[in-house]
Amino acid sequence: MPVREGQLISVRVKTLNLVDHTCTATCAGKELQRAEYMTLAQERAKAAAEEAAKRSGGPVLSRGEFVKRRVGHPQFKNGTREQVRAFLAAMPVGETVFRPSSRADHLTATVKLTAHGPLLHVDILEKDKPSPAELGASLWIGRVESDASKQGDRFDDLDEILYRYVEPLVENMREVTGHRKFAPELSAEAVVERLNREKANSDMIAYALALYEKDATTVVIYVVRAEGRKHREAIKVSPAGFVYRDVAFNTLEEAIKHFKVEASELELIN
Repeated sequence: MPVREGQLISVRVKTLNLVDHTCTATCAGKELQRAEYMTLAQERAKAAAEEAAKRSGGPVLSRGEFVKRRVGHPQFKNGTREQVRAFLAAMPVGETVFRPSSRADHLTATVKLTAHGPLLHVDILEKDKPSPAELGASLWIGRVESDASKQGDRFDDLDEILYRYVEPLVENMREVTGHRKFAPELSAEAVVERLNREKANSDMIAYALALYEKDATTVVIYVVRAEGRKHREAIKVSPAGFVYRDVAFNTLEEAIKHFKVEASELELIN
């Protein structure tokens, strides 16, 4: 099947060449079915955890498997990703479920960030565990033990994760979904079609904010010029605010204002 320039396709990356910035990938159905979305750091951490489990004689779990945990928190559930997904389907935005991870000494927080976008799965590293089934005395988000530059944030318990990490993140996502330029459509084609309709009888440049269907904390800015030229940018949403082109902003409006300046310099917006 031919692939057009600019076309989006799903692939499973098999090898990466960090020198010349190339990769080999496959889009075979069987490969995609067993593919997992992971950053390089997450993949290395998973491999290290599996190797540690082998050395200690512990179980190496596949995706969808977990060891039942004894965690005394009302928002903890012993369940798989799919079971938690089904549970959250009828829950309001902001609902969070803590669940076991398939990785040793890890827990997962699954958050319903938006009404129709993808769920957010937050990896939590546990330290100082009284026993394998009990919760660690110190919890870390964003920590990569194989990378000293990524220490992450420390939390004392699950409630602290809720009010320091989850709640600010949910509020920032509400700022996105409540924005006057937010488009509820999930596919890029549907958003562009909406923008084309908006500017059908206008010479103005149309833009919209939309959720990214593959990452719960990424917001895409779609731009359609009068002559039909399309462009898109990404804003990363975090508990601390919004990041656009590696620049952090406290509010979404500040990030969009910076986007407009950058876009004007690129002649995307007059």
